[in-house]
Amino acid sequence: MSRRIIRMSERYVAPMMEFRVKEIMQKVEHQIRGTRGLVRIETLVDRNDPNRHIVVTEWASRAHLNAWLQSDLCQSTIKELEVVLDRKVGYREFVHHEDDVFLL
Repeated sequence: MSRRIIRMSERYVAPMMEFRVKEIMQKVEHQIRGTRGLVRIETLVDRNDPNRHIVVTEWASRAHLNAWLQSDLCQSTIKELEVVLDRKVGYREFVHHEDDVFLL
């Protein structure tokens, strides 16, 4: 059985590049919505640090996420964002817990 993958990427925008990043992310978010296997996408800005942006995507399977990561759009977006970011991008991946048990 294929499990959904939730991928979170954390980006820090370089000073004075906020509008450029917003422009890039709006374009990418619009384009990615038609990508096969994408369940959802959400872009968030840290309330306490407006230069910190989090993008959360949920994929139907590992295969769908891998296909996105290897796509021309993903690769061109990475290159486009490299020049406006202040730090290396951080990534984390999650899966839903199989049981309905609340973990403490």
